[in-house]
Amino acid sequence: MRNPISEFHPLAVFLYFMTAVGITLLWNRPGLLLASFLIAFGYACALEKGKNILRSLVWLLPVTALPVIINPLVNHRGNTPVLYINDQPITLEAVLYGLFTGLMIAAMLFWFQAYSKSLDSDGFLYLFGGKLPSIALMVTMIFRFIPQFHRSLQEIEAVQKTLGAAVSRGTIRQRLQAGGRLLSALVSITLEDSLQTADSMNARGYGLPGKTRSRKIRFALRDGVLLAASLGELVCFLLLFGMGKLDFYYFPALAGAEWTTAVAAFFLATCFYFLIPIFIFIGEEIQWLFLKSKISRLPIPKRRSRR
Repeated sequence: MRNPISEFHPLAVFLYFMTAVGITLLWNRPGLLLASFLIAFGYACALEKGKNILRSLVWLLPVTALPVIINPLVNHRGNTPVLYINDQPITLEAVLYGLFTGLMIAAMLFWFQAYSKSLDSDGFLYLFGGKLPSIALMVTMIFRFIPQFHRSLQEIEAVQKTLGAAVSRGTIRQRLQAGGRLLSALVSITLEDSLQTADSMNARGYGLPGKTRSRKIRFALRDGVLLAASLGELVCFLLLFGMGKLDFYYFPALAGAEWTTAVAAFFLATCFYFLIPIFIFIGEEIQWLFLKSKISRLPIPKRRSRR
């Protein structure tokens, strides 16, 4: 599915998603975490159009449920005990803290999923390849490593099955031997590919001073608007966070900073800020439907008969 925000300048896209992730990580108010999760999940659904959403829910439920289960068992702080296990209280505050911690992790995962579909490796290298070439190349290779590792694993496993060795059949000893050979081949292929990538980038002069970028990206008006919105959101958040206006505590009881008009307005502005990619996505869809309807109303030219 086409992602309209991926056509923006890499600097504007990077700053937008890093600001969204940072606010989700630092502002632990339950309403903000719930809004961030719902918007990030809705954006992921819009990008995938139903594909891989069920697969995402498979890991989403354990990620959210695990802190809810573990935190009350190890953290007994809180003024509202719900029940007792071995004379240890299970408090409502600990359960809520675990719930919203899992919700924060899930929201960040969806934000990073949207980030990976909005800023590719070329855009990341465009931003940091000139100033931080080694770090930029390393981060890009890490992002590329996981899907490539999975594809290589499937290819090696398919080849081993044709040779009669597989980790899914045979005795335990045979399975362990097949798994060892699979892991050895996978590590060898991964190291070889890393060396080839390093040699290729070195031959192309990557990281040398004065080297021009692989492509030129123009900074348009829409990029300036998104960048200004991200900077304004970030500055306001840092000011309010530094003054303690956004503090929220789960222990010993649920309590937060005073809900003033400025904080309420910033909360609504943050929700609107999170919705920017969805607004861009909807605007592109409406524009495309309008152009399609306009094209369908054009008269079809009649063919001239040949004599």
